[in-house]
Amino acid sequence: LSVKEVLCIVRAATRLGIKHFRLTGGEPLLHPQLDEMVLQIKKIPGVSSVSLTTNAVLLAQHAKWLKEAGIDSINVSLDTIDASEYERITKKPLLEEVKHGINAAIECGIRVKINVVLTPQTDVVALTRYVAKKGTDIRFIEMMPVGEGHTNGVEPYKKVIGTLSKLYGEPCRINTEKTKEINSGNDKREIPDNGPAEYYIFPELGIRVGLIQA
Repeated sequence: LSVKEVLCIVRAATRLGIKHFRLTGGEPLLHPQLDEMVLQIKKIPGVSSVSLTTNAVLLAQHAKWLKEAGIDSINVSLDTIDASEYERITKKPLLEEVKHGINAAIECGIRVKINVVLTPQTDVVALTRYVAKKGTDIRFIEMMPVGEGHTNGVEPYKKVIGTLSKLYGEPCRINTEKTKEINSGNDKREIPDNGPAEYYIFPELGIRVGLIQA
C-alpha cells in the first residue's frame, strides 16, 4: 500500500473509534516510505499511538528516523539469541544485525518489547536474561493449537512462569487493564497496555514478563 492509501484507511478507522495502530507485515521496514508513513499517521486527529512489529534486521538504519517521526513502541520478533539456532529458524545469519537494531532503538529512547514464539526448544532463561540487561519487556507467545502448535507439547505457563519462578522468585500478576506505572531505578514510567498479554513481575527480575496464550 502507498502512504496515501494507508492514511485513507487510518482516517476511516479513527471515525469508527479506533485509535491505536500497528504497522506489521511481512516486514514493514522494507516499505520505502515507512518513516513518512509513521509521521503522517501521527498527525491524524484521533490517533493515540502508532507501533511497529519487525524482525529488527534493518532497525538500526531506521531507529533514529522512526523516533523523529513519533513512533510510540516497537515489538521485535526474536525467538532465540543463539546464533546457530537463529540461522536454523530464519535461514539467515543475521542475529548480530538484530541485536544492533534493538540497541539502536533503545538508545533512541523508543519503547521496545521482545516477542518470542514458544517451542520445545525455546531457551526461556537465556532470552529473559538477555532482555533484562536491555531493560525492556519480554512476551512469550503460545503457538495456536493447530498443526505443530497442537502437537508440540509446550505448556506456556509451566515453561515460562514455572521456569522463571525457580530463578527469580514467585511472581505477581499485574492488572494491565489500566495504565501501569513501572519503576526501574530512578526511571518512573507509565506504560499503557493495549495488547493481549498477561504480565508478571518477579521479585528478583527488573522487567515485565508477558504471556500470550492461544
